[in-house]
This record gives sequence, structure tokens and C-alpha cells, in this order.
Amino acid sequence: MVAAGQAIAFAIVVVGLATLIRWSRSGPATAPLPLAAISFALLLLIVPVPLVAIQAIRDFQRMGESGSAGAKGAAVLAHAIVWPLWLGCFGFVAALAASAVVQSFRDPATEPEPESLQPQRPGRAWIGWGFCASAFLIVPAGSLVHLTREIASWLLQAGATPTARGAQPMVAGMDLEQFTRVISGRLVLGSLGGSALTLVVLFFGVASIFTHRMSSSSMALERVSWAVTAIAGAFGIWTLIALTVALRSMA
Repeated sequence: MVAAGQAIAFAIVVVGLATLIRWSRSGPATAPLPLAAISFALLLLIVPVPLVAIQAIRDFQRMGESGSAGAKGAAVLAHAIVWPLWLGCFGFVAALAASAVVQSFRDPATEPEPESLQPQRPGRAWIGWGFCASAFLIVPAGSLVHLTREIASWLLQAGATPTARGAQPMVAGMDLEQFTRVISGRLVLGSLGGSALTLVVLFFGVASIFTHRMSSSSMALERVSWAVTAIAGAFGIWTLIALTVALRSMA
């Protein structure tokens, strides 16, 4: 289920980015491509969260029924959570980089003169700034990714915690009952919150395709675009490093 969901998301993003790139290279001065494409990049980042949360809930149920919980089972479950997150984060960074590169090598013939960037076409200036608003979705998306990654880290701790007879095992400073409640709550948050956020990001992505050709650019919007791309890229790289470290700890 997780692999199929991510494959569908990657296909949507490839089609969306290809459409935006073709229109930005062939049309008049539109909103900067990295801003228009950030919703598709965010889709790759957030899609794994509800998928792995739902799958983890099912795996927990199977482990409880079979009684196969242990260090090995915890490691397998943690890897099944982190690996899709790593793929999604890698796709997020790659999509941002691709849109930035295309924007950098945009045909100068399609670029407007600086004087023509200031007076924007009436009724179309808001579209470019609407793309900026969608970039703020990186805050809840990134938070959900890191909360989900933390679940995998706690699972590894739980699998490695020795259980003495008569003693109450402690995981991440919590007893077993509290630990189970926290894990369950975060998985529910990941499945419900991640699903809702995926729909919102997908809406912005589809809307960007239909509105990109109608948008106009400005010098201020160009500067904001590069700033947003730099911040989002730095966050993506940092998250990718954290996920890589988590994967290596499971090896």
C-alpha cells in the first residue's frame, strides 16, 4: 500500500512539474517556477506520513495478535516507517532543485525587462503571492514528518529495552502503558492529519497548474521565490540527513 501510494504521488508530481516547466518556458513572464512547483514538492514530503501511519497501525494489530513483538519486530516496523519518509524527503529536495535549476536557466527572451516587472497585470498579482502562501504548508508537513520519524526511534528503544520480571519497562521516560498511548495518538494524528494535509497540498498543486499561466511576476516576487526555495531546501536537506542517520542506526 505504501509503495503504491508513493508511486502514484511521484507520477502526479512528474506530470505536474512537466506541465509547469513547459508553460513557464513557452509563455510570457509568469510567477517564478519554484513558487508554483512547491505544492507538488510538498506532496512528495507529506504523502508517506498517512500511508506509513495506517500501515503501522495494521502492523501493530498483527504483532499484538501473533505475539511477535520484540527487538527484531520493532526494527522491521521502524524501518518500514522511516524508509518511505526518506524517499519522500529525497523527492521533495529533488523537485525543489529541479524547479530552481529550470528557473535559473530560463530563456532570457521570455524574461521581462525590469521596468515591466513593476506594473503587474490587474487581478493577476495575487496569484503569485498565493503560491507564497502555499509554501507555509511546509510547517505542518515538516512537523508531521518529524513526529512520525520519532515514532520509529521510540520503537527501536522499546525493542532494545530489557524487561526484568516484575519490573515495569520504561521507554523514552514513559512506562509501557503511557508509551502505547502516545504511539497510538501519534499514529492517529499522522493518519488523519496527514491525509487532510495531503488533500490540501494536492488542491494547491492542481490549482497552481490552472493559475500559473495567468500569473504575473515582479522583482519582489522573484526575491521571495529564491528565499522560500533556499529555506525549504535547507529544511529538506536537514530532514534528509536526520532520516539517513535513523536508517543507518537500523542497519
